[in-house]
Amino acid sequence: MRQAKPVTRTQVAGLERSLVRTQELLRSGLTERNIAHHVKTGELIRLRRSWYTGKEAWTSPSMADQHLLAMIAVRGAAETTPVFSHRSAATLHGLPVWSPWMERIFHKPASDPRIVALTKSARHGTVGGFLSIHRSDLDPEEVGSIAGFMCTSPVRTIIDLARTEPFGIALACTDSLLNQLFSTNRVIDEAAWHEWRTQLIAYTHDRPRQRGMAIVRKLAILANPGAESPLESVSRLRMHQLGIRVELQVPVPSENGGTLHVDFKLPDFNAFGECDGKVKYFDAEMLNGESAAEVVHKEKLRHDWIVGTTNMRGIHWGAKDVTTAAVFARRLRAFRIEVPGKPTKEFGKEIATFLGRLP
Repeated sequence: MRQAKPVTRTQVAGLERSLVRTQELLRSGLTERNIAHHVKTGELIRLRRSWYTGKEAWTSPSMADQHLLAMIAVRGAAETTPVFSHRSAATLHGLPVWSPWMERIFHKPASDPRIVALTKSARHGTVGGFLSIHRSDLDPEEVGSIAGFMCTSPVRTIIDLARTEPFGIALACTDSLLNQLFSTNRVIDEAAWHEWRTQLIAYTHDRPRQRGMAIVRKLAILANPGAESPLESVSRLRMHQLGIRVELQVPVPSENGGTLHVDFKLPDFNAFGECDGKVKYFDAEMLNGESAAEVVHKEKLRHDWIVGTTNMRGIHWGAKDVTTAAVFARRLRAFRIEVPGKPTKEFGKEIATFLGRLP
């Protein structure tokens, strides 16, 4: 699976070329009335005062790139160096906060990519125009720089997401970060991962009165670097909600002497699970020069090999099958998986209660 990577200066430079200032529009022969008319008709997109981009440049990129465009405009218009946080910092870190299907699943209204999040020192948050201002004191180690942007550190960004985003989205982002940090060729640095988790839990205990620390602790416990996509993260969350014990990225000897990996192994049911989104069969980068039909054929051969050599049953699902725990349970029961239906107690009673209450 393709994991997100932090934003690069090259990526920023490419987007910067599609931005235009008011002065440039005026020099091109437009009047202020012309500019206002083009904004009204959608030919120009106003990102910040005096900062615009064209309709084509705005509608063709991904939502993450749209948001990055808005961030570039905010940085250019700012009188002092801004510190980007929350979704904006997550965008810089390459975390999957702009997944439309996750927002639908977790009943979150679609986010406007023009709304940029900043953090300033104070106590109360406000929203003005396309800026979401969060007031908080940041320790020096909680601020860093990516591609020329000042932003919250990866850990602080995860903490902020846990307190402001639906839990499933925050979990997918944390999984993605842990995969970047602690997984190399599907080998997990267990010691480093557990040290990271211990430190994050300690952070929450040191700030017992801060809002959302209980959620951050649960996120620290449930996150796992073995997940290689947001769909895997949400699928694992559903399994925890349904009480199904699961192992991630389990190796299977391949026909040519190498190693295959199944997304999930369900050891209590002698079964394995694979989850794939449509992007795997339609995204040119993921197809890597092959046709969708060729990829499907290879997947069929791979599936048959795993079933035949391990004697495990194979189950496949997509994003539509994990919209809720109940929907996922129906999918699994159709494959003769006796779903317990109650949250796992693997992580203790408190986590089980939390999983049971998740909307």
